[in-house]
Amino acid sequence: IFSIDALRERLGIKLMMHKDDAEMITDSHKNAFFTFFRRECAYAPADVLFDDGHEISLGCETIKAIHTPGHTKGSVCYLTGDALITGDTLFADGVGRTDLYGGSSAALVCSLDKLAELDKNLKIYTGHGDTELLEHALDNSAYFRR
Repeated sequence: IFSIDALRERLGIKLMMHKDDAEMITDSHKNAFFTFFRRECAYAPADVLFDDGHEISLGCETIKAIHTPGHTKGSVCYLTGDALITGDTLFADGVGRTDLYGGSSAALVCSLDKLAELDKNLKIYTGHGDTELLEHALDNSAYFRR
């Protein structure tokens, strides 16, 4: 997020995000910049807002957005081929935090249940840490889902 406006300008790209996180990009208290760095820093609004199931074409690949609220209201995972980009929803050894603005432990549990319906052999790419098979990551998050 720190470089998003510079990247948009330099590369001529559009910022796409789930509609439920639209307010976070423009508010340094909601996006936690102020919480962590004690100064204001907001970014330009997203160029494209989407909902669950939105598909993005990239070359000959299609990337599907799966709404997985919990870390934030608009958290998403991206499914393409045999890969699932989980960001801060699911890590190889746990789950993302839910104690900041828009976070919800109850919503995250529902999102993990939603991910459990996918192919367990998907390789996940997380926001932090190692890659893992979805099945193992879900097993490692089982303590959270009880």
